[in-house]
Amino acid sequence: MLTIQTDVNSLNIQNNLGVNNANMQTAVQRLSSGFRINSAADDSAGYAIAANLSLANSGLQAGSNNAMQASAMLNIANSGVNQIKDMLAEHKGYLILSQLPKNLPSGQDMQQYFDQIGLVRKESPVRMFGELDEALEWVEDRILAAEFCEVGEGKPLELGDYELFQGRKPDTMAALEQIIEKRSCKAGEKIFSLGDHGDEIYFIRSGEVRIVLPISETQRHHLGTFGRGAFFGEMAFLDGKARSADAQAFTDTELYVLSRKDFNLMVEQHKKLGLVFMEGLASVLATRLRYTNGELRALEA
Repeated sequence: MLTIQTDVNSLNIQNNLGVNNANMQTAVQRLSSGFRINSAADDSAGYAIAANLSLANSGLQAGSNNAMQASAMLNIANSGVNQIKDMLAEHKGYLILSQLPKNLPSGQDMQQYFDQIGLVRKESPVRMFGELDEALEWVEDRILAAEFCEVGEGKPLELGDYELFQGRKPDTMAALEQIIEKRSCKAGEKIFSLGDHGDEIYFIRSGEVRIVLPISETQRHHLGTFGRGAFFGEMAFLDGKARSADAQAFTDTELYVLSRKDFNLMVEQHKKLGLVFMEGLASVLATRLRYTNGELRALEA
């Protein structure tokens, strides 16, 4: 008896593959042609393709409109920037920006946006600073530079040139000359630091000294910059406590340095000088206190 063994599963698989290939060919034929080829069922596929193409076209049109609007807004921004630059050039002024957010509401980087519209460039009258203190220092430096050009640095001041010591008797000035020290500092040199102990007061004969309050390792608050004829360090001179800020020579500087210990010894013989000197310090401190109060009110506003 002859027996033929047939693999039914293999036959079924071959049959299914043939059906799938036929369906695939039909689908490809329908998708690649705009005509009805086989049956009315092709219309649904055509409608789906048309709908998708319509949506894609709508998206492209919306993108084009958005691009046109962005271009128009950029033109408006450029026009406004040019008007600002013209006004600043007319008045020989500067536009100063500080403490701006890092990003625009759209998420775009603020610095990149300013670069794009040409707002902040080397030759531009617009200046941008990260912190308000940096902006104030820049303004202060320009004022001091203009004052320097107008008046000139001149030779270092002598003791008799200071208002506190004007009108004193020759023997009084001679005694003061004996106890006061002359000191020179290079630009960038630290004169004293926050927390240092000392009882000296410093008189600036020439140059500039910057007083800064450190807030953290990376932050500082600019308290003021003093030039020729000014003095600083009077708080430690008066109360003998640690320094409340940093003092640094901003330029090459010549100083007179007077310690409280030597001053006390001298005023035992020249009491009137001591009274006039303390009255002068009190007047300057009152002026600086008013200025500080004004700054605090501005911060609270």
